[in-house]
Amino acid sequence: MIKDSTRLVTPKNSVVTYSGNVIDLFKPDPTLILLEDIAHGLSNICRWNGATKSFYSVAEHSVAVARHVSLGEQLAALFHDAEEAYWGDITRPVKAMLPSKVIEAILNFRQVIFDKYGILPITEQINEADDKEIMWDYENLIKANKWEGWKPKEAKQRWLEAVNFYLKTAKL
Repeated sequence: MIKDSTRLVTPKNSVVTYSGNVIDLFKPDPTLILLEDIAHGLSNICRWNGATKSFYSVAEHSVAVARHVSLGEQLAALFHDAEEAYWGDITRPVKAMLPSKVIEAILNFRQVIFDKYGILPITEQINEADDKEIMWDYENLIKANKWEGWKPKEAKQRWLEAVNFYLKTAKL
């Protein structure tokens, strides 16, 4: 990593995380993937490309999705968008236009995270809960201003608390 007085220069295809790690999006090193970085990233990314009436983070969305699934699926629900901490929240219409190489890299990144933390695969129930939350988002955050989302610091804390709880539960 090279620094100068005006910018940070990173290797091609890489991003810098909250902790300062430099991660290659196409060849992620699991040792550089940290819960703190995921929590920080997800809590600072606004859903719906920022079109919500108030800030609503990917972290808060993930906690909401986890509320709609069975106990054994909650950890996967919390992590279902974890790669977005590195890739950003790519809207569905844009994602549909991405080249297959990029989609494969995004899914691979998610799998590296899931493997590192022992997360079970995303189930149909999680996908349905995600879709249910998208509809809730639209009604309450886009069409109307019926919800004041958590501030990033609170979203980060709540996501980490939930993840740590379910990681401990999974080991029992």
